[in-house]
Amino acid sequence: MSNKLVKAFNALPRNPKAPSGRVLNEWYFDIRYIQLEPTPSHALFLLQPQSQYVHLQRLPLGLPPRTSGIAFFPETGKEAAPEVATALLHSFVNSLNENGQSGSAFLAPWRLSTEDKELADAVGEEFKRLGVGAEALWKIAVAPRRVINPARTAFIRYFDTLKKSIGLNGLAAAAIATPDSIMFSSLTIDGKPNLCLNIDSMEDKASALVMNYVQLRTLASPPMEVKLATKSLWMRHVQAMEVFQRRLVTRVEILVRAEADEGIAEAALEYGLRYFLCPCSLRPR
Repeated sequence: MSNKLVKAFNALPRNPKAPSGRVLNEWYFDIRYIQLEPTPSHALFLLQPQSQYVHLQRLPLGLPPRTSGIAFFPETGKEAAPEVATALLHSFVNSLNENGQSGSAFLAPWRLSTEDKELADAVGEEFKRLGVGAEALWKIAVAPRRVINPARTAFIRYFDTLKKSIGLNGLAAAAIATPDSIMFSSLTIDGKPNLCLNIDSMEDKASALVMNYVQLRTLASPPMEVKLATKSLWMRHVQAMEVFQRRLVTRVEILVRAEADEGIAEAALEYGLRYFLCPCSLRPR
């Protein structure tokens, strides 16, 4: 973080209302994962609810337009806060201008809010640590439903426009789900299911691993269809379980790990999920 950026932000005028005098100088922000290839990345979504002014900033700040942002993948609000705080300061200092040119159209925010409490607390603490002068911004509010709902609607419109801008229309566009804001408060990454400790037979352990592996893999994958019938979804689930059941026999863990170490993304994901669900040998190595 540049001290120059913090000083520039602190030097901005800060009033309860926007320069027009018609709307409150209050802003909502959150983090979303934009899954569009070939440059998927997290992004800061910033909205002035009353005017519906929208700004999107890829994270981390300075990421080249043609570069994937997959390396920045925070798992907690605390991990995300430094990059989010930097992007917020940059956005206001540069008048929310994508080309980075300074202007005077915007003030420093009078109040900030976000949907996730963990992110709100972490960004507020980061502002304080950085030396942001407005103490009111050290305490970021948890946005009420009357702000969150319009924010979701505004992002849907923005995301639809973004898809069209890269040539996605019709069914191809509809198949790509609109990302929700990331709720760090509800993530449970730290804990492990410990399936192997709770189940006695090796056969039952393997069955539990297969079922939970497919469930986690499905939840982590973006939906590929607008609507999927329950029967079709179940059949797809069963087929995936059968495929992974065979892989447990033919692809022992040491092989999967070796491929993961070579940089094969699919193997890395499979090994990670196997170990997360049951960190023990289910088949002879």
